[in-house]
Amino acid sequence: MTKVLLRRVIPYPDESIRGYMIRLAQANNASPRKLYKLSSLIAGVDPKSLLMIIEKADISKLCELTNLDEDCLLKLTFFYQMGMYGDEDEQILRHISSFGMCTTAYCQVCPVCLHEQPYHRKLWEIRSVTTCPFHQCKLTTTCSKCQKNISPIRRFVTHCNCGFDLRKYDIEKVPESETLLAIMMNERLFGRESSRYFLTGELQELSFRHFLYLHILFCFYFYQILSSQVKVNYSAAFKPIHMHETSIKTFQMFVDWSRSFYDFIDSYRKIPKTFENSKLLKEFGMLHHQLIKHLDAKEYSFVLKSLLDYCNENKTQAAFLNKLKQKIDHTLSRTEKKIDITQAKDKYVDFKTTEKILGISEYIIVDLMRMREIIVVKGRKGIRYCAIESIEKIEKCFKKNIPMKSLNINSEELVTFHEIQTVMNRKIRISEFIVAIIRKKIQPSGTLDGEQGLNRLVFRIADVHRLIKGQGISIQEAAEILMVTTQSLYSWSNKGFLETINNKFSINKDLFDQFVTQYIPLTTLAKLHPKIRSSKRLYEWLDERDIQPVSGRYIDGGCAYLYRKSPLLMRVMDLSSWP
Repeated sequence: MTKVLLRRVIPYPDESIRGYMIRLAQANNASPRKLYKLSSLIAGVDPKSLLMIIEKADISKLCELTNLDEDCLLKLTFFYQMGMYGDEDEQILRHISSFGMCTTAYCQVCPVCLHEQPYHRKLWEIRSVTTCPFHQCKLTTTCSKCQKNISPIRRFVTHCNCGFDLRKYDIEKVPESETLLAIMMNERLFGRESSRYFLTGELQELSFRHFLYLHILFCFYFYQILSSQVKVNYSAAFKPIHMHETSIKTFQMFVDWSRSFYDFIDSYRKIPKTFENSKLLKEFGMLHHQLIKHLDAKEYSFVLKSLLDYCNENKTQAAFLNKLKQKIDHTLSRTEKKIDITQAKDKYVDFKTTEKILGISEYIIVDLMRMREIIVVKGRKGIRYCAIESIEKIEKCFKKNIPMKSLNINSEELVTFHEIQTVMNRKIRISEFIVAIIRKKIQPSGTLDGEQGLNRLVFRIADVHRLIKGQGISIQEAAEILMVTTQSLYSWSNKGFLETINNKFSINKDLFDQFVTQYIPLTTLAKLHPKIRSSKRLYEWLDERDIQPVSGRYIDGGCAYLYRKSPLLMRVMDLSSWP
């Protein structure tokens, strides 16, 4: 017959099962290890983790000891977030269990939280969460007195086994931006709402387990970048001493997806590699193989699509990327979400119906799909359908009637959505303008009767001009100004010389002006030289005078040569000023 504990403590809603075992043992003047034995939760000589990442542990005896029902105790574990999906996502969960959670050898705590309320939080069990979402400080994993790891089966929740009071630990403050991951994970665990973080649609829609898996996967890749090594083992990458920096960098990439993903790939390509026979392996190592292997589930197809977009933007500078494109296309063809439309007629409509509802052409719908504003799935024979949920989000922009009041539709101050391109002059795309409406960056001044979809909307021309100014100039327009190809601009952007916005479709006007002030393309220099007109010959001529470009094929793999405007270059070119 199982004994019943005389003192049965009530768990906190956000408490960890391992922390609860410490408090329960403390209340009954026993050691946590003895309590684990009483509950038959010993594996060999060590207590079981009890976090239940892969499967449910047998806690029936613990339920009897505490007189608590199983559901109450399971909420202290990760069973409902992960363990209950063990059959369908076993590989993902095993990876999380090995590298994403604190082990039986150590745990992490927030000294301020322990001072406010002495119990061990469930959030602290996630290894990649390295900051406190409430106190803007780092979590600590070692005791400042004995310098040993803080044990998850210590005698007292507030003290290290050496006797040091963890509440007296000198905390290390961090910027608020470094707590965003902790805030988000805390809210996902406990269902709280907040708008203090921003992720793209696909990342935001990932389940808890799928997001955590993706995060720890990229933590490993960022460790490779920071250590400038591709041959590292997982145990080294996920040591507490490295986790904070890699975790923060990974989440910052997620916040600024997908532009930051391109920067990540560029940084990864710079790591020294030992492959000599294959250009693709020499540039990417095994990164592309690992991404395709580990992210072949449909939930992660957006990552592979971003990698495909990267290949498309850089294909002129690297022909070997075509081989990589083929690999990605093959994987996406297997993971592309397909549905039986006859079973989901109330959730999806075809493209023709979508065009009629929104009042826009198919190419704009496709553009919105690429910008991930409209969710598209494939039915039989590859026919694409749009999710009604994403269409309704856009419908909200024009369904409500907005009286024109004293405004005259024929006024030169107003423009209809149908004629909006005449005002924008192709400086931003129609799809970008629609996204601005959805994000409420521009508000319609009225609606028209007798029109369908977005064509109902009327805007002030002054508001449109303000929006365009805020959006920057298009890549095409910038290329025309510099008299270079758009591929050249994308290359310089990827190398960090020029910052783009709006998913790399635009450039901030001030930053572009700054770029023009500091740099000049080789093709422009060729037009300024009094005798040499050949770019190749001019490159060699400048090289003979020890003037090197900052970007280009033989410098950083860029597809176009770029020079820094310097007094020496001006003197050699015999120029009195820069154009």
